[in-house]
Amino acid sequence: MDLAAASAAKKVALNPHDSHAGQLRCTLCHKEHEQSVLYCRQCHKNAEDKRFDMAVP
Repeated sequence: MDLAAASAAKKVALNPHDSHAGQLRCTLCHKEHEQSVLYCRQCHKNAEDKRFDMAVP
């Protein structure tokens, strides 16, 4: 199943797999040998914006 559709099915407030920046590489967030990061925070830096407080496996 497409990741964007799978995330949408979970009814999350913000779907990181359906980015306005287009289709992004998985490895921008998901890391194999280091801690994963939320790539969206590269631009969306406002800590008060709680939409981007999500765990990245």
